[in-house]
Amino acid sequence: MSIAVREIFGFLRPGAQRVGPIGLQFSDERINLVQLDRDGRGQLNLKASASIPYETTRDALLSDAQKVRTLLRSALGKGFRGRTVISAMPPEHVRMLSVAYRPEADREDADLILEQITERLDSEISDYVVDYLPVRTAGDERRALVAVTPAAEVITFLETLRKAGLTVDALEIGPVAVKRLVSAMTMQNQPNNVLVINFGRDVAYMTMISE
Repeated sequence: MSIAVREIFGFLRPGAQRVGPIGLQFSDERINLVQLDRDGRGQLNLKASASIPYETTRDALLSDAQKVRTLLRSALGKGFRGRTVISAMPPEHVRMLSVAYRPEADREDADLILEQITERLDSEISDYVVDYLPVRTAGDERRALVAVTPAAEVITFLETLRKAGLTVDALEIGPVAVKRLVSAMTMQNQPNNVLVINFGRDVAYMTMISE
């Protein structure tokens, strides 16, 4: 879920020359971090990366901000700059939905999407954080990828990172973040279709994002 992405886009624009925020992922068994910078020619470069296994389960780690701080201390000492991060909610807390809708002249797309999502939730829409990405238009029908997360889970996750000494610029949807990176690295002929392939130990995931 993109909460505040102005700084992200500012960094990814070719004219920007600075170090970007740290990408932070809590995978099933490891914490993964990556940071990019942009040189004077506008090229994105890898500044630092780290992947460190947990000594406990992910749930146990995220329930203790001090454990997160300790793990991050060893990771961030590997060439990273700053403590500003872009992260993603653990996948078990995020529900991904595909929504098809027809635009209406007097209504915003967001309202049409929320109307459909509300019918598919178990409680009030105000109990959730919702973000969406338009992914396809076919004739007079549009389709969006929608991420839905209980607001309480989002607040707990953000508080854990804050207590661990981090500043969170944004929460992202994994495949969307990769798509944005691919687009930023492709200076010409911006791709309309991006296939994101994520290889795990037991399962591989493929996500096609089409605009």
